[in-house]
Amino acid sequence: MRGLILALIFLFFIIGCNKKKKQNFTQVQFQIKRNVIDKELERWQKEITTSGYVIDSKKLIDPFKFVPANNSLISQDSFSLKLVGILEKNGEKMALLEDKNKIGYIVTPNTRIGKFKVLNIGKDYITVQQEIINVYGKKEKIKKVLRLGKD
Repeated sequence: MRGLILALIFLFFIIGCNKKKKQNFTQVQFQIKRNVIDKELERWQKEITTSGYVIDSKKLIDPFKFVPANNSLISQDSFSLKLVGILEKNGEKMALLEDKNKIGYIVTPNTRIGKFKVLNIGKDYITVQQEIINVYGKKEKIKKVLRLGKD
């Protein structure tokens, strides 16, 4: 009996649930107007339309270019001049230089001897500048101070 009562209650419950009033819902579609801006896409489109990188080959240095040894590999100690003496006459200084062939030169500031230029003359030294071509083929100025030797 108990089982019958439970079965009836269960049956009424199921039937009662099926007979509920159906409600009519109207579907409303919301149209959301969004102004979505894809900045990444815009940036890529801009990059694609721009021209590529331009490399000016005239400004590049050729690392495989052969450079003659007599121009590029001159060390800073290759100054072939030797300071022999310094003279002063009427406030004007002059220097006596000697090259490796024992040829003497009397020079004043701004005097050129071959590749060398005398910049200034001090009490016991002179400053000489030499223009060489470095390993990259560019002109480079090297300064050296020649001191008066006590030979």
